[in-house]
Amino acid sequence: YLERFLSDGLIVEVTHRTARRLFALKELEPLREIVRPPKRPLPGRKRGRPRKSESQETTPPEEDLDIRPPGPVPTFAPINYEELERAIENAERIIRRYRAD
Repeated sequence: YLERFLSDGLIVEVTHRTARRLFALKELEPLREIVRPPKRPLPGRKRGRPRKSESQETTPPEEDLDIRPPGPVPTFAPINYEELERAIENAERIIRRYRAD
């Protein structure tokens, strides 16, 4: 469903990732600019912990992050859960009927 919501423009991806992605409502799109992209290894670097001499040479300088306070929280109409409750009751009724056998 998330891919469909994303293509319909209802939500935006916040995390700059391909796995373990985090989504937010379209109104919270500025959050994407604040979220730091995941740390990725430097090209050509091998696996494991670098030696002390290497780590001092290859450590990138700290970025100057521009962290702004979030804008006002949007207000939404109250959600009517009656249809969802009916669907859950119907599913529970069907489950009880088949478990009784």
